[in-house]
Amino acid sequence: MPQPGIHARIVTKSSLLFLLVILMTVALAACGGPEQKKAKFFNKGKTLYEQGDYTRARLELKNALQIDREFADARYLLGMVEMKDGNIKKAYGNFHKTVQLSPGHLDAQLQLGKILFSAKLYDQAMEKAELVLGKKPADIEALLLKSAILLTRGDRDQAKAILTGMLDQGVIDPNVYILLATADKQEKNVQQAEAVLRRGVAANPDSSMLRFALADLFARTNRQAEAITSLKKVVELEAGRVKYKYDLAGLYWDTGMQRQAVELLDAIIAADPQDEESRLKIARFYFVKKQLDAAEKTLVDAIAANPKSFKLRLRLADLYIYQDKIDKAVAVLKESLLLDRDPAAPGIILAKNSLARAYLMAGEVEQAYRYVNEVLKESPKNIDALFKSGNIHMLKNDSQQAVFEFRSIVTENPRFIPGYLRLSDAYVANGELELAADTLRNALEVAPGSPDVVRALVRVALLREKYEDAEGYLRDFLKQNPDQAEFQATLGDLFFSRGDLARAEREYGLLKQNDPTNPLAYLKLSQLYRKQKKWTKAIRELETGLAANPKSADIFSSLVQLYVARGKTDTALAACRKQLSRNPGDAFTYNLLSGVYIATKEYDKARQALEKAIGINPAWQVPYGNLAKLFLAHNKREEAIATLEEALKADPKQPAPYLTLATLYQQDQQPEKAIRIYEKALTEIPGLWPAANNLADLLTEHTGSRADLERALVLARKARQMKPGEAAVNDTLGWIYYKLGDSKRARLLIEKALAAAPDNPAINYHLGILLFNSGRKDEAREKLTKALENDEQFSGRQEAEKVLKQL
Repeated sequence: MPQPGIHARIVTKSSLLFLLVILMTVALAACGGPEQKKAKFFNKGKTLYEQGDYTRARLELKNALQIDREFADARYLLGMVEMKDGNIKKAYGNFHKTVQLSPGHLDAQLQLGKILFSAKLYDQAMEKAELVLGKKPADIEALLLKSAILLTRGDRDQAKAILTGMLDQGVIDPNVYILLATADKQEKNVQQAEAVLRRGVAANPDSSMLRFALADLFARTNRQAEAITSLKKVVELEAGRVKYKYDLAGLYWDTGMQRQAVELLDAIIAADPQDEESRLKIARFYFVKKQLDAAEKTLVDAIAANPKSFKLRLRLADLYIYQDKIDKAVAVLKESLLLDRDPAAPGIILAKNSLARAYLMAGEVEQAYRYVNEVLKESPKNIDALFKSGNIHMLKNDSQQAVFEFRSIVTENPRFIPGYLRLSDAYVANGELELAADTLRNALEVAPGSPDVVRALVRVALLREKYEDAEGYLRDFLKQNPDQAEFQATLGDLFFSRGDLARAEREYGLLKQNDPTNPLAYLKLSQLYRKQKKWTKAIRELETGLAANPKSADIFSSLVQLYVARGKTDTALAACRKQLSRNPGDAFTYNLLSGVYIATKEYDKARQALEKAIGINPAWQVPYGNLAKLFLAHNKREEAIATLEEALKADPKQPAPYLTLATLYQQDQQPEKAIRIYEKALTEIPGLWPAANNLADLLTEHTGSRADLERALVLARKARQMKPGEAAVNDTLGWIYYKLGDSKRARLLIEKALAAAPDNPAINYHLGILLFNSGRKDEAREKLTKALENDEQFSGRQEAEKVLKQL
């Protein structure tokens, strides 16, 4: 009889070995091979994608691709995830890779077509649509894509044939109705477009897309009540999407229902007080509607609800910077620096970059440079900081260092076009025009259709006196962009400036042909005919232009002045009266009318017209100067002074007499008396910014002592607080800094002024002098030439002429 212990051990060994084999088999089966793992990751990613969980779906699909880099379906679905998240560039890359791996992957081909269409690459998009339709002639999305391309090309008949054919086949996709309605709207058949959309809604009663399109059509045809009703239904259908509530609020606001708009926006906030994205969108809403106080309050309240939010503080600072409230912006940004002790934290980096921007806006260059350097210490390749650093070196006239900074940017980020533009500017400042041109040519390879690059290339070509190059750049650009009026006008200007009037006329004529509603074409052609003394043609051109552009102040002004110059004062008077019958509160036309009355020697009527202009717009400086000239020209100086002084005795709080009287003394070369009048005006009316600005200008130009310059600085800063963004105020403040020896601040402010008023001769003169004294002679010549291009008088005109002769 066997011993139980030995038998037991034998059985146990056999059982354990068998069990081990079983467990290993189960484990292997559980783990699966690479194909099974890949399928598991893909299927999980697909499920998450369908559930709308794109973050987790992306992770699962990337896991599948780690196992098999050539898994086309995973690559395609990853592209769809990126599309849903708005990462179009990444989506395109994934779809492109998909069709490389599997050219017959029609879904990926179709998505590529859609992206190419959105990028306006219509020929390439059509290739994709036709490729899909070649395999699947009835594919709805491919047919829709082809129809959209045809509509964009203006081939409405073929597009409508495709779309109506789809409806006949029983297709009720909302996009079919929307595209068909778009075709009808292109044909100005609004009733038919509405009928199509209503049919679409009947077939798809729960389609928010169709109802939104119908609301848009109602709004565009001034049927606001119906638009609101339709949009309310969209909000109801899309209860989980806040976007449509913003659209409804916008419609409320634009139709005078501001209370309902505010209530709707307040309800969005109340639904989730901690949602900073909603607060940001609402602040943006108020900003767009020019309700800056409401935008500020929205952000301040949002910060109270989200005290650790960098994003909200940065947006509030942006709002303050926009309003030139630099002190408030700085205070908010410095609060942001207390939110994180890590100097390399993303929020801290953003706040310091914004601080640098705020200080630059205020002309505090050294403070800006301090924060830029702090950012670069923690993040040496930070583009924003490098860009600001380069600009600061340009202000310091250290263009060599600026070249280094901007070159670093384009090396690190070869698609960052502003880097190329500023690198080119730095080369121009160095006098290295060939390198400037090379830089811009490189930029054009990166961004072939960039208007900014072409504009800069033309400018540098003109500085190099390479007129054929400038013409070539303009013509190449216009081949691809024939509707770009600015470039067509520049081409005409190129020939005009060189005396080739026949070719200039041809280019200006093309400008008018391409866009008969563009005032620029008529103004340019009239200027050309005046140069040739073809007065009848010059007048006819402006009359035609005014008929096509009845609201163009530039055409109207030029036409009235030309009538007067050619002795057609009756016609000029009739034109002004007609304009005023349409718009009795038009100060601009009253000012023009005064010039006509002066030409007919009806001086009392001229004075009355100017006083009317001043009454309508007391802050506008031009009528005061014209009124002063009128008094002086007709020896009514004493009478004018007595009348204005009596007016001030009767009511010392009215601005017009102060400003007219001070301007009268300025025109009469009595700056001391003008200074006293402005001082009195500011005593009586402390918020009268034109008086503060003009007094600062007088102290700068006519005394120039250090004490007066310091006083002028205080006045100009006060004017800027009262009227931030005003070109004349920024120019005055910048010129004072220049006189005080602070060229960096001066440049910042005067360049800002010129951006707001690019044709102002005095501002061009000021910037030209700054550039000349910085050694940037080519750019100085450009600005001084602009300052002297017409006969307008300004303080410093003689100096501008003298410096330009030197250049």
